[in-house]
Amino acid sequence: KEKMLHLLSIFKQGSSYDDALLEAYGFDTAGLEELWRLSLGLVEPRPSPSPTPQTTPTATPSTGLFGCQATSSTASHSGLSGLGALGLLLVPGISEIIYLRVRRGRK
Repeated sequence: KEKMLHLLSIFKQGSSYDDALLEAYGFDTAGLEELWRLSLGLVEPRPSPSPTPQTTPTATPSTGLFGCQATSSTASHSGLSGLGALGLLLVPGISEIIYLRVRRGRK
């Protein structure tokens, strides 16, 4: 519960997905996806993405969900694929918070 709250506070500060996950849990979105795949019993290596042409960075910052900064165009794509796995981390934490608030309201 504490790590989830810490992760959410890091996001609130505007951190990228990878930086926030690294600080809170010690792995990035690719690591999260690998852990998720292992939890499903998918031990085979993930297929390599097709190479993408390199583009020149622009001065306009790109923001993602919760106003997080995307670090690059490939980070936005890996962030989107990791977003589903991130949701799996968020559901138990949010459920626990809702449960505690409902329980507190019954007293």
